[in-house]
Amino acid sequence: KYLETQLYDLKSLPDGYNSVAITGKDIGEAFDFLGTSLQKHNLWAQAQDMFSEALTIFQGMGLTDDSPEIVRTKFHASAAALPKLVLVPRTSSSCVKLKNALEIIEANKGTMLEAMEQENDKDCGISLELSSHPGQAVVLMRPGYSGLAGAYARTLSFGPKESAIFLCPRGEMLWRPDDDSLLASFKGSHMGDSIFLVPSYMWKSRQKFLSSLFDCHFGVNPDGTISPKVNPDLAVGIGPYPAVLVARNSPSRFIFKHGQELVKKQQKRVGHIRVRQEGLPLVLASHPGWALQAQLGSPLNFGAFRINFIGMSVAD
Repeated sequence: KYLETQLYDLKSLPDGYNSVAITGKDIGEAFDFLGTSLQKHNLWAQAQDMFSEALTIFQGMGLTDDSPEIVRTKFHASAAALPKLVLVPRTSSSCVKLKNALEIIEANKGTMLEAMEQENDKDCGISLELSSHPGQAVVLMRPGYSGLAGAYARTLSFGPKESAIFLCPRGEMLWRPDDDSLLASFKGSHMGDSIFLVPSYMWKSRQKFLSSLFDCHFGVNPDGTISPKVNPDLAVGIGPYPAVLVARNSPSRFIFKHGQELVKKQQKRVGHIRVRQEGLPLVLASHPGWALQAQLGSPLNFGAFRINFIGMSVAD
């Protein structure tokens, strides 16, 4: 945060006011470096803001799109576009395949419960670097957990291999010793379901809600794909791009085409009661040709509440 503040201060100085010979190019490259550093801590949204600042500086200097500085920064930004990982048909071209698949298979020993009892097992872990996407790996989409009612999860994506997560195979599970979590999907492991890391206590929990929410039985196949044991015809693959919260002044923020109308039509309450008003399409003015859409055909039904996910897709 300190470095970011200093860079913005330098950027705001008029030409010739630097006490040292720091050029616009230097500041742009520093923003690019800060972006890659933030990526290593799974701070992807903040990293994209840094890349945007770098590109603004480079373009303001008159650099062309084929200049090394702009090419490098765009590569760093595109390498962390972060679609969600979801379950897809195992024959799909969207499947991700692990570079270290055979090593993971051969390292499988004991059960999950036995692993938890062995202190020396905490140092194991094999990188989920991908052979299907060279230079990329399975990564965390955010540093911490999110969830409710005791059900916490960390959504997974794929990004630069430097941010790869490390897992150990244990019986019919894939365990992350760093935070004692397990690879999981929603119970039943259906096509389109998101892939998570969940705390191991949820798998062991005797609470009906927690134990019935996620399926933690996954294995690595010889071809490098990762499949749920309950549905081996599916595998982990590339899904849609999720919508996430960013700083309100972020260059990545969404601006809605019908924003003013949305404010006027805001309801005092929401629920299952019809409001007798037609909704508005969430078309984006900030991203021409794109809009927000629901990512699940049917909401996940948890009895007292239902959940769907939203993400960016073509406006049609």
